[in-house]
Amino acid sequence: MVNYLLIIAIMGLSLLGSAQEKLIIPQIDTTGTFSNPTVKAIYPTGRVNLKRFVKSNIDSSIIEQYYNYLKKPQGFSHISSVFVQCKVELIVDTSGKLCNISISTKSPQFIKDEITKLLLLSQPWKPALENNSFVKSKKTFDLEFAINFTREFRKKYFFTHLPSQ
Repeated sequence: MVNYLLIIAIMGLSLLGSAQEKLIIPQIDTTGTFSNPTVKAIYPTGRVNLKRFVKSNIDSSIIEQYYNYLKKPQGFSHISSVFVQCKVELIVDTSGKLCNISISTKSPQFIKDEITKLLLLSQPWKPALENNSFVKSKKTFDLEFAINFTREFRKKYFFTHLPSQ
């Protein structure tokens, strides 16, 4: 029993340490990068599925952090959803891996970091083609999705975080 508690404690500490680490975005040399290749790089299952992947894989702790972030400055007690809009600029290398990811949005930094992390975890892209060979290419696109705070989430979060009187 003591061994199990020790293992759980060590796992918890390792998770805390990893959560505070800075997100490292792979960077490559941008020389030879095509801005407008003959065939552009694309996400294999389409942009709609990329949005679906990002939305469905956002960490629940980030959703709670975002709810708390929105609630305090505006004084909202019940927010049902928030629409996230961002402009993503990245490079797709010849193997379909993403690098040099840059996200511009009005959302806080932890949302930018989460979207970047999810883009890095997504499946490899189909690289761009120029003269029938794969090339590095720069890709810019808008990514928009809604984060829904379900009634159960709001009820649980609001009632467990009420200030004591």
